[in-house]
Amino acid sequence: ASSSRGEKAAARTACAARPFVRGAAPMGRRLLVAGDKSHAGKSTISLGLLGALLEAGYAPSELAYIKPATQCVSSTLTARFCEANGIDYMHVGPVVFYRGFTRSYLDAAAEAVSRGGSAPDGSELVAKCSAAVEKLSKDKKIIIIDGVGYPSVGSIVGCSSADLALACAAPVLLVGKPGVGDAIDSFNLCAAATFNICFALVV
Repeated sequence: ASSSRGEKAAARTACAARPFVRGAAPMGRRLLVAGDKSHAGKSTISLGLLGALLEAGYAPSELAYIKPATQCVSSTLTARFCEANGIDYMHVGPVVFYRGFTRSYLDAAAEAVSRGGSAPDGSELVAKCSAAVEKLSKDKKIIIIDGVGYPSVGSIVGCSSADLALACAAPVLLVGKPGVGDAIDSFNLCAAATFNICFALVV
């Protein structure tokens, strides 16, 4: 447990060391857009960020958009925006949480243990997602990573947006509801559950 906390602390330090500014390193700056609940507007904010970056002078070839884990495989407005503007994108990544995915994953884990093996911990899913991000990041300056659901969605199989943010050393922009009390409470709940990630809030 101590080692795990140390690894997360190191990931947080790496996250803080990757400022979201122009003049990026070859593999680019990353930003993961998460929500305080499902359908909070993550993809819409991602689209807005991409549009703002284009208006700020970034070339389409300098940007990328990816949704490495998703619950939906249909085309999105953000994907169509990327297609129309020449931005490299992957709106359906390597991990799809289809209906029944969790039950199937847990059943497979139980079967592995019953046969004397070890249960998967989700690291293979996170590795697939982070590899997709790395591949799309080549020669890019900024990569927008679209999260799935709220930060802990997928945690039961070890592949949540929080896990992906840590694996990709990406700070998190949390999309929340407007207001004061409930809005801040929701943000604090998400931040407390994933306290090793650099957070910012947009409503």
